[in-house]
Amino acid sequence: MRNKDILLVILFVVLVLGIAFGPGLLDWWQARQAGDIETRPEPATVDVTDDTSRRTLSPDEQAEAERVSGMLRLHKACTERFEGFEAEAQPVVEAWEERFGELLAATPEQDFRIVLSQPEGLDEAAVEKARAEERAMCERNLDAMRTELAKADEASGETSGETSGETSGETSR
Repeated sequence: MRNKDILLVILFVVLVLGIAFGPGLLDWWQARQAGDIETRPEPATVDVTDDTSRRTLSPDEQAEAERVSGMLRLHKACTERFEGFEAEAQPVVEAWEERFGELLAATPEQDFRIVLSQPEGLDEAAVEKARAEERAMCERNLDAMRTELAKADEASGETSGETSGETSGETSR
């Protein structure tokens, strides 16, 4: 055999071995490389938000907090949309924030806000109708806030009245 024939046989054997064992060796090498990457520790990250002041809310409290903050966000959108609406509703909003302040403080800050945009591409009558409907929606939201505050005041008034009645009844005995 000549040198050229020996070289061709060696190349043929290497080619056959490469085809037979190449994929397995490649998988082994990739797993070994991935193992090296996985063994490196990840840098520690710490969330620095002020979550320590927030208490954990039950599912019912979470739903209530979403409802309360949603009504407040809708009111803020209404004050941005309609002139004079903020002055008219300021006492209600202050009472709302006072009544639900603890619940609102326990919820995370929302990453969105409600925006009532100007209607575009409509004729004058449709624009006026859309504005009137938006204003009516804002009024209904404000009325719902007032109603809920009134119910809360009545409930707290009944509770304090019962307590004072029991106390006066006990002192007269």
